[in-house]
Amino acid sequence: MSELHPTDHTRRSYYRFWMGQQISAAGSSVVAFILIWWITLTTESALYLALASALEFGPMMLIQFVSGYVTDYMDRKWLLGVVDFLQALVTMILVYLFSIHQAPILAVLIILGLRGLFDGLHAPAVGAIIPTMIPQEDLQRVNSLSSTARSVINLISPPLAAFLLVTVDNMAVLLMIDAVTFGIAIIPLLSIQIPAVTHQKAESLTSKLGGGISFLRSSQGLIPLLIIFAAFNFFITPISMLTPLIVSSSEGFNRGEVVFALAMVISSLGFLATSLFLTRFNIDLPNPHGVLLGFIITISGLILLGYGVFTLNLWLFLTGQFVSSMGLPIVNVYSSMIWQTHVPMQLQGRVISVRMLLVTASLPIVMILTGIIAEVISFGILFLGSALAFATMVTLVWFLTSFSSLDQVNQVSRTRQDSVAVSN
Repeated sequence: MSELHPTDHTRRSYYRFWMGQQISAAGSSVVAFILIWWITLTTESALYLALASALEFGPMMLIQFVSGYVTDYMDRKWLLGVVDFLQALVTMILVYLFSIHQAPILAVLIILGLRGLFDGLHAPAVGAIIPTMIPQEDLQRVNSLSSTARSVINLISPPLAAFLLVTVDNMAVLLMIDAVTFGIAIIPLLSIQIPAVTHQKAESLTSKLGGGISFLRSSQGLIPLLIIFAAFNFFITPISMLTPLIVSSSEGFNRGEVVFALAMVISSLGFLATSLFLTRFNIDLPNPHGVLLGFIITISGLILLGYGVFTLNLWLFLTGQFVSSMGLPIVNVYSSMIWQTHVPMQLQGRVISVRMLLVTASLPIVMILTGIIAEVISFGILFLGSALAFATMVTLVWFLTSFSSLDQVNQVSRTRQDSVAVSN
């Protein structure tokens, strides 16, 4: 493998690429809000919301069997360009269906599934690019900047989408936003050079996936980290997935798209506040302790949120949205640093895809189960139970596994890990 040494030039190139991706992400976020609200009002069903989420995440999960292999062996610039184009193309198909007033719920669900499929290819490629273009000493700042950008997008997109829903009574026009922002984002992607990671020999797909799995098995503390994130997706899915229905239904707060947008904005404000703090200041903590701190804050907010739903107290619900989101940038930054510093560059793509697969494997089933359960029990019980179950899982992982000492353990075994990475 050729050694990669990120420089000021590659860093500047990455920032141009990064700006284009944020523009595209903003357009996709607005369209996602519009589609979620359309499904909520059209069906008024938790089960349909569950199907929409499952059809989006299911294909994403399946493609991750091969996405790491594709990311490590294909030209990443070409791959990202093709995937972004396909995402815009399927959105244009949906635009056409709405323009002729022939957009049944099934067609919308299929389009969401295709978008999830392309996202499953996109995410590992973007994640694998970062350590090849950004010097290691700048990784925390770049990860914090990305968290800030996500929070700004999440802050702006809901009110913008709600405003557009109120003022533009044409779904086809609204969905065009995604295609337009793709066109803007493709320009910087075409103008930069993304470093390639070369390998000593060609390897089969099964060998590649096996290499990612072997590395994870040899790295003490990384498997418990995967367990925590899998538990987060498992127990917190009901909260994120059912929020639009809780806001709009008569069993919930019985409010409109403006309140839904307000809930999303308040959540984004919590995320933004912490992201800006992390961009400006470094929290001097071992990476595992940083992850734990973030989850403690998030769990506190989730319990508040769940109690707000249980008592139908909108302000307590919104406060919980804010507090729970404050912890997520801390989790994201410190977990990203763990993966970026403990995984060799030539294994980044396949390890990212394997860990994403393991973390999200249960999501489609959880989403369907959530939709079924939400039809028979109250939202408040479901939310509070999910938050408390996740708190229990984090406690068990911290005290019963080697995750808390991950940095020290892997410093000792780094030489052995690198040998595994090269041989696989």
